[in-house]
This record gives sequence, structure tokens and C-alpha cells, in this order.
Amino acid sequence: LTENAWSTRNLALIDLHSKNTESAARLMTKAIELCPECVNLYPDAMKCYLADKQYQKAVDCYNSAPENVRSRGRMQLLLSVAYMKLGRYTDAARYINPDFRMDDMREGEISLSHVWSELYTAILKKDNPEMSEYELVSLQKEKYPLPSHLDFRMHDEDEEGL
Repeated sequence: LTENAWSTRNLALIDLHSKNTESAARLMTKAIELCPECVNLYPDAMKCYLADKQYQKAVDCYNSAPENVRSRGRMQLLLSVAYMKLGRYTDAARYINPDFRMDDMREGEISLSHVWSELYTAILKKDNPEMSEYELVSLQKEKYPLPSHLDFRMHDEDEEGL
């Protein structure tokens, strides 16, 4: 019956799934204020900030998290997305690279492959602004292929579904 971090987090996630991103972000900020040592709140908070386009706040959330949280692959993936949305592709590539490890990736999850492709296509676009999107994606697959240890897709994205 009293306000606590977990009920506040749950309300935030309800808002997030209802596309009420502003409220979700506000509630996740409150949840972390209520329990800054609750390490599992930080990834959810970053998701809410990203959904609400509060990209710098997502970076700040990462930076304020305890070290054992910042070292998690999921947090680094979310940080990289925030950096990409801020146009800071070099900062994102410091984390999302062939040495990247993600301890909680699920089989079939495609978030990492999408982030990888988007990041390295954007990096190539900066150096090749005259190239078409198709050419950039082809060059990305050739020059920066997704390492097999980071590929959790269930099928090739080029395959057509039935």
C-alpha cells in the first residue's frame, strides 16, 4: 500500500506498453530515485527513456548506474542505441563491435542484428554520402558483417517468409 520502486516500475511498463512514453519515463525516474541500488531497474529505465526520445537521459541513466550494471551487455546495447540516436556513432561503436558480449540474449532475438546493421550503415554513410541505401547496406554486410557469435536470428533476414 506504500509507494515503492517495483510497483512504480510496473506502472511505468504498463504506460510503456500503452505508448504513454512520457509517463513511463517519469515513473522510471521515480522508481530509480526510490531504490538506486535496485540494479534491475536501470535497463527498464533506459528502454523508457529511449521510447520517449530522451536519448541524453538514457546516456545519463547508464552513467549513473552501478559498475556491475554498466558492464552488462544489455545496458551497453541500450547505451549504443542512445548514442546512435544522438548521432554519436563512434561512441556507439566502442561498445557494439566484434568483441561485444551479451549475456542475456535470447535465441531468435533480433535487436542486436538490427542495431549492428544500423550502426555500421550509418558509419559508412558518413564516409560515402553519395551511395544509395541499398549500396550502403550491401557494403555494410561486406565490410562489417555481423559476427556469428552475435547472430541470434532464427533465419536470414533476406529470406522471404511463407
